[in-house]
Amino acid sequence: MSTHNAIFQLDLEVRELLSSGIEKGIFTRKLAELVHLVNGTSNGQINKSLYQRRTTTLASTALLGGFTDEDGVAMNFDEVVLMAIRNRSTTAANYLTLASADNFGLIATPPGFWTAATDTLVIPANSLWVGYWIDGIPCAAGSDNIDITVAAGADPYDLVILGRDN
Repeated sequence: MSTHNAIFQLDLEVRELLSSGIEKGIFTRKLAELVHLVNGTSNGQINKSLYQRRTTTLASTALLGGFTDEDGVAMNFDEVVLMAIRNRSTTAANYLTLASADNFGLIATPPGFWTAATDTLVIPANSLWVGYWIDGIPCAAGSDNIDITVAAGADPYDLVILGRDN
């Protein structure tokens, strides 16, 4: 038995230097988010976490039972709170695609981020994609799977899924 917690931190600061005019000077704009996900099964909490470094395609993998933990036991993500994919390749042709296999994350069954089951997200080489949903995206057995396709090569990518097994 294990407990899970995570900290997700985003700190983006943009500085603009206006060298002339009435409002000259340095203007700073900031987007900051700090999320601490503690162990539990309520909104804003997690009790399952997955980290994998992969080099191969992840074909139609079920979020309920398709992954295993460190002990080899099948993991169930009844709700996905955060998913992150980092493409570690530096070769432009080695992009990744993330797709909903079946119905995971469809906006028709809120919350979601796909408008149609055929939508695909491209994660270019040397890039990072993060999706975060504090309430979690529900997953149903047999119908909520994900596909991550490696376009070329066998360069590594990192997959992180944080969620709840209710």
